[in-house]
Amino acid sequence: MTKIRRIVSIFRALLTIVLALLIMAMPDEGIKIVAVILSLSLTIAGIRKLIYYFSMARHMVGGRYSLYVGLLYLDLGSFTSIIIDSSRYYIILYLVGIHAFEAAVSIMRGRDAKKNGYPGWKSRIFGGIVNLIIALLCVVLIRENEAIVFLYAAGLIYSAALRIRDAFRKTAIAYIP
Repeated sequence: MTKIRRIVSIFRALLTIVLALLIMAMPDEGIKIVAVILSLSLTIAGIRKLIYYFSMARHMVGGRYSLYVGLLYLDLGSFTSIIIDSSRYYIILYLVGIHAFEAAVSIMRGRDAKKNGYPGWKSRIFGGIVNLIIALLCVVLIRENEAIVFLYAAGLIYSAALRIRDAFRKTAIAYIP
């Protein structure tokens, strides 16, 4: 990772922490803020995947995967923006689904990394367990708005801490300026 990318990563992490603290400061309006953040992040991720597909991935083997993921993210982001005022249960189910999916992927990647002898397998499995706990707590506390908001903010702070940790981690590849 170059120095500029490290600085940008740290800046994004600090911005995420500020956003999480802002969400914690306003727990009454927190579900709507979470819905807006989910909508924007899914839409932006979908647009980025589609730009990547049309600029580069369509010429690559397996490039259609980027197209399908981009369209899925764009659709989910649009749907989330439509239901912001409708029902908070849909937003909570989104959170549960996102954290459960991320937990499954992280645990599977951690198991694969352990099998291949990668030393970072413990942090991947730990991250998967944290996401699984957040998803389970969202299900258990589905009727508590403030608890869901604090869980989402805690997840944001956790991901920001991981981003800061990765920014300070030394890279194994030597970059040529």
